[in-house]
Amino acid sequence: MKGNGTDADETISLKLAAQKDGKWSKVEEIPLTFVKIPPLGAGTKVYEGQAECKGNEGKPYTVKVRVTTVNGRIALLEDNGTEIPGYIDESFWLGGDVMGAEGMPKKLKGKTLEEVLKARTTPSDKEEEKVDAISGATLSSDAVKYAVIDALRSKPLREGTGEIAPPTFQSSRQVAPNGKINHIFVTMKAPEGTVIHYTTDGSEPTEDSPTPSQDPIFHEDFGADLRAGSETYPDGREILLKAAAFQDGKRSETVTGRYVFANPNPKHSYELGQFSGKAEGITARVEFESPNFDQKYYLTKIRLDDVSEKTYAAFLRNCSARFI
Repeated sequence: MKGNGTDADETISLKLAAQKDGKWSKVEEIPLTFVKIPPLGAGTKVYEGQAECKGNEGKPYTVKVRVTTVNGRIALLEDNGTEIPGYIDESFWLGGDVMGAEGMPKKLKGKTLEEVLKARTTPSDKEEEKVDAISGATLSSDAVKYAVIDALRSKPLREGTGEIAPPTFQSSRQVAPNGKINHIFVTMKAPEGTVIHYTTDGSEPTEDSPTPSQDPIFHEDFGADLRAGSETYPDGREILLKAAAFQDGKRSETVTGRYVFANPNPKHSYELGQFSGKAEGITARVEFESPNFDQKYYLTKIRLDDVSEKTYAAFLRNCSARFI
């Protein structure tokens, strides 16, 4: 079958029925969508997408991904806050390495939207039939594939002229109590062969800026060890971390993260736990924690409902750590 040859997506209905001895079965109707394949564009683009996974335990969940493309091909695929409800599905997601180093990010790297649409995620003993499969985690792998398709068919969150994929940040928290015993280590990763340079004063990183250092606790990680201290910063400290990847005269786009060392709120006494509220169709969920276990609580996480999370993704990345 072929589409109508236009530049727009086209959905048709395929109707199927079986006949035997002059009798007909019930008609089954299957929608088929022919997807518009845009030309490969130059530069770096960042997308977010999601897809439903029915789960192995009968508990459906939403797979969320962030996709970075360079010149139209996937350069980076990341989990974007997928929350898995059951132990079995979580074991497939983690133990099956679905989004790990050898998982779907590696298998879909370098592919275009058209190639992802054609990718197979069904495990098989035949090598040629399991090109894009994660053995034992078919459902979640398939959901990742469709989440990537959803992302690549959406409007990009950010666009730039970078020629290589930018670094990624990972940290256990964005907010920490303001004290010299506390620190936030931000792990940085970038494509193999590139060199990361970063700044903590808000300036654009150059090849003269610092490179990631070794994590003082988990020595296999490299990144930036951020610190404050109430003596040096009595009012707390907000650190604007910027990083870019460099390779053979080429430069990625700059990525930015905000990290806060905060003092307890002197006017309000928060409670430990998660709370949610709704206004104008947006549902927000916030979490208060006591990192020092001293009955002093900090607002450490802000999450919105799935639709709003995607709509306001840029705002959340830049501002969520500022709401203390």
